[in-house]
Amino acid sequence: MPISTSDGPMPARRTTVRDVVVIGGGLAGLTAARSLGSRDVLVLEADDRLGGRIRSDDRAPYWLNYGAHLFGGPASPVGSLIDSCGIETLPVEGSFTAMAFPRRLVTGGGPTTILRTAPLPLRARIAFVRSGLKILWHSREYQRFTTSLKNRPPSEVNRALHAFMDDRTFAELLGPLPRELDHIYRAIANRAQADPEELSAGAAMSALALVLTKDRALGRNVAGGSGRIIEALAGQLTCSVTTKAEVSSVAADHGGVTVAYVDGDGPQQVRAHHAIVTTPPHVTARLVQGLPKDTAGALRSIQFGPSIVMAMLTRERRPMPWDGLYSAVVPGKSFNMFFNQANVLRSRERSRRAGGSLMVYASGPLGRGLMDRSNADIRDLFLRDLYDIFPELIGLVEEVDLQCWEYATSYAHSGRAALQSALDRDLGRISLAGDYLGAWFADSAVLTGREAAAKVERQLAEHGSRSDRDRQRSTESWAGDP
Repeated sequence: MPISTSDGPMPARRTTVRDVVVIGGGLAGLTAARSLGSRDVLVLEADDRLGGRIRSDDRAPYWLNYGAHLFGGPASPVGSLIDSCGIETLPVEGSFTAMAFPRRLVTGGGPTTILRTAPLPLRARIAFVRSGLKILWHSREYQRFTTSLKNRPPSEVNRALHAFMDDRTFAELLGPLPRELDHIYRAIANRAQADPEELSAGAAMSALALVLTKDRALGRNVAGGSGRIIEALAGQLTCSVTTKAEVSSVAADHGGVTVAYVDGDGPQQVRAHHAIVTTPPHVTARLVQGLPKDTAGALRSIQFGPSIVMAMLTRERRPMPWDGLYSAVVPGKSFNMFFNQANVLRSRERSRRAGGSLMVYASGPLGRGLMDRSNADIRDLFLRDLYDIFPELIGLVEEVDLQCWEYATSYAHSGRAALQSALDRDLGRISLAGDYLGAWFADSAVLTGREAAAKVERQLAEHGSRSDRDRQRSTESWAGDP
């Protein structure tokens, strides 16, 4: 069902008619624009930079990452995009399954190692065995389920993954837990941007696969920082890009789409045959006029969690306890995840290079509780907790940079699967793209960006004479339908 259109007359004036306007210059928007390279495309981005939640800074020989940093291999959507751009990646060889407690780091294995060496009282160990067996059973069920979906269309796989154990929350699956064990599972759930009481049990199985198993589905780090992906994509675009362009409305009629926005020169309006909207779902619901009621409701119902990221450059000159570690879950602290970004370089060094790059973040409800605090307060709080885990780090932090993402990543809450049919609805001249539409985070951004571009390309090809004619004239008068 296409978006309802306006039949009223439009004010007659001269305007450039483009093939496509892409709203949002993040990974989904840039992927769509790149896929439409032969078309007349305008990308509008509200921020002063492209890339959205993918951002990094070069600090050669290291780098600071502030967002997405783990990507799949060449067979994955992001992996194939990275390779097609000629970007160097490094395999992550350090531990994925560590847990960091005050002055004790548990590494080298999965749940069995945690049970044997983690500082847990007896009642928590007993509860860990019970909950662990339950998780093991369901995680194997999840693995069998995902294996059965191979070779199916991405849209079908997406709907199936959202529906897996969608009828209960992670907390309902686990049942009551001792406080020490609750801290562990809460830190893991927070990585998926939610508390156990909010996250669906199926989404929790996916999150657990990243931190409690040796699954390296996301096992590559971009040399030089994830921002290299955005730099490469932007460098390959042949279209117009306008940053600091705040879109206020996207309206379709029978002849095309009108996008109103404000940039440095004031209010603007652009006319196009199609629009691809890649903004966060609550923003999309506000911008796009005439959305079907169920689609607008589904967009507003998507749940996002915030993330406060702190990236650090360090100046150590000797081996450190975290050198063999890539990531660690951190229970009961002000941040819930620790990452050693320099780990991907260690196995390639003849001798350990001085310095390093670390990252911690507080995500989901943990991050939300810090959003109103100053950067200085958050920095001091994070550093105090980090020093409690790694006292060797005291005095070695050379640079600290904070990034607060209010809408970091969507999470699959219980009942999320029921929204998918409304999100997949055909909206005619307006297409939606973004990671929130799928179950694969950055991969979903690339997939939906490509799918939106392919849909637009098909429709433009069907009416190629009109599109070609518009480009030859470059401008036309229009009043209502052209």
